[in-house]
Amino acid sequence: MTDYYSSKLFAPWCITDTVYSDRKNLFCLAPMKEFHIGTLVSGSRSQLTRFESALPLIRHAPDMAILLAEIVEAVDERTEAVGPATELLEKAKKLLHLVALPYREG
Repeated sequence: MTDYYSSKLFAPWCITDTVYSDRKNLFCLAPMKEFHIGTLVSGSRSQLTRFESALPLIRHAPDMAILLAEIVEAVDERTEAVGPATELLEKAKKLLHLVALPYREG
């Protein structure tokens, strides 16, 4: 299985406030490789509650990816998946592969 843990994007993320209420800074906190991922901007100043409600999902995306990788690894090692379980396992593997790829426009 791919070593997802070596990817610095699978390190903890932190979201901080900016001077603007509709913007947040997103940082990757990989040990010795911390960096600013980008600034998140709300699509609407009148819908800041909706913007704020999406932030936990963004913040915990690396944690969810790591957990998914661990589940896939555990299932792969311990069972011979059949039927729907095989399909779910393959979907999870594809998603993990996509997350580990560098971003490309389009």
